[in-house]
Amino acid sequence: MDSFASDKFNQSLLSALDVVDNSERVAIPPAAGSGFVCRNKLEKGLGIVYWDLVLKSQLVAQHKVTAIDDPDNSYAIVYVLAGGDMNDAGTRRNAQEHTVSKKTILFVSANTAIKFEIPAGKPFKFLGITCGREWLKNAFEGEGPGKQFMERLLKKTTPLFLVDSTTPAEFRILLQVEAYFAANTTNLFHLKTRILDIVGEFFPKLFNRTFDIAARKKSLHYDKIMEVEIILRANLENKFPSLDSLAEQTGISNSTLKRQYQIIFGKGIYQHYLEMKMDHAMVLLRDHLFNVNEVATKLHYENVSGFIGMFRKHHGVLPGSLKRKEL
Repeated sequence: MDSFASDKFNQSLLSALDVVDNSERVAIPPAAGSGFVCRNKLEKGLGIVYWDLVLKSQLVAQHKVTAIDDPDNSYAIVYVLAGGDMNDAGTRRNAQEHTVSKKTILFVSANTAIKFEIPAGKPFKFLGITCGREWLKNAFEGEGPGKQFMERLLKKTTPLFLVDSTTPAEFRILLQVEAYFAANTTNLFHLKTRILDIVGEFFPKLFNRTFDIAARKKSLHYDKIMEVEIILRANLENKFPSLDSLAEQTGISNSTLKRQYQIIFGKGIYQHYLEMKMDHAMVLLRDHLFNVNEVATKLHYENVSGFIGMFRKHHGVLPGSLKRKEL
C-alpha cells in the first residue's frame, strides 16, 4: 500500500484518485491521520472510488469524481457513508443550501465539482460510483422510461447536480460495501455485484419520478418552500413546528404551503421532516456515539420504543445494531 508524503497531503488526497492505478490502495500517512483511498475499475465504463480515513486536521476542498477510462464523459452516484458534508461547489444558490447527510445521494456529471468538508478526528467514508456515458446508454437500452431519461441526460452539456435520498434497500447494500472494504478483500466480483445492485436501485427512482426537477423550480413559491425546509432542518432536535408557524414565517397560507411542498419535494411536510429527523438520528448514532436512549431524548421522543420503530421503518435496521456493527 503506497503512502502520501505528509507535507503534500491536502493536495495529494484529492489528486490521488486521478492517478492511482486500478485496485491500488493509497494509505494516509500517520502524520496526517489514518486510513486509505482507493479506486477500482469494475468493467469498461463502470468503476468506484472509496475513501475511508480519519484526518488530524479539517480538510475543505473541491473534487470531481470521474471515471478511470473516460473522465470527461462520465457521471457519478455519490454517497457520504460516515462523517463530513458535501455540496455543489458552484455558485447556484439553491444547490448550495443543501446540507448533505449520510442518507443523501448526489448524482453529478464529470464537469461538476463537489465541495467536501472533512472534519478533524472523525471517521469519513465516501463512495463514488462512476458510470461512463456509453455504459449508461447500453445498460438502459430498450427500457421505456429509462431510455427516455438517458436520452435527455446524455444530451445535457451543462453541469448536473441532483440530490436524492437513500432507500432502505440501498442502505442495506451500502453496509455490504463497507464490510467489503473493511475486510480488505480482493474479490472484485463480490464488489461489482453489490455496485450493480446499488445502480439497479438508484436509477429506477429517477425514471419513475412523477415530477420534473426543472419544472418544480419554476414554482412561484420555490424560494418560500426552501425557507421551510431550512426551518425544518433547524428544528430536528425539537418538536415539529406547527403548520401555522411555518406559514406565518414564510408569508404563505397553510393550504398553499402543503400543496407547494408536495409539488417541490414529492412528499408531505411532516413525512419529509420525519425522514430528515431519522437521517439526523443516524448521524448522532454513528458519528458521535450517543446511545439509543440519548438520541431518542435529544429528538424529543416520549418513549424509546417509538423512536426505535420509526428508525427501523426509515433505515431498515435497528438503531442499536449500528454500534455493534461498528459502522
